[in-house]
Amino acid sequence: MDKKQEFKPYIPAEKITPDLTITSIIMGILLAVVFGAANAYLGLRVGMTVSASIPAAVIAMGVIRALQDMNLRVPDDVSVVGYDGIEMSKFFIPRITTVEQPVDAIARESVHMLMDMLENGAEPTHVVVDAQLKIRESVQ
Repeated sequence: MDKKQEFKPYIPAEKITPDLTITSIIMGILLAVVFGAANAYLGLRVGMTVSASIPAAVIAMGVIRALQDMNLRVPDDVSVVGYDGIEMSKFFIPRITTVEQPVDAIARESVHMLMDMLENGAEPTHVVVDAQLKIRESVQ
């Protein structure tokens, strides 16, 4: 075992790999369907509806990168809007316009509803919370 083996990477360092490929698109769609279905199943199982499980701002970041790779400018040529208001969208260049969900209010209402169901046998109710459009640099 004194023999040293030379490290050979799986992908050579000089190889340029594209960010957006058919495989990545198909896998993204497949995972979105699987996670979305699991999310819907679990939500319906407990008598509630649940919001999206994959942050749309992350997808918007991928879209912006793909548009830049095609020499399109955001927002000059194409406007991009995300949905979920994650903090990361404020630091991406350009800053992503997003529909921000009131996560604190959603969590508070969910806990109150769950506790009422557990302690009092209450039926699940439908609660609507207002979202806000945060306009940033990704739209004109």
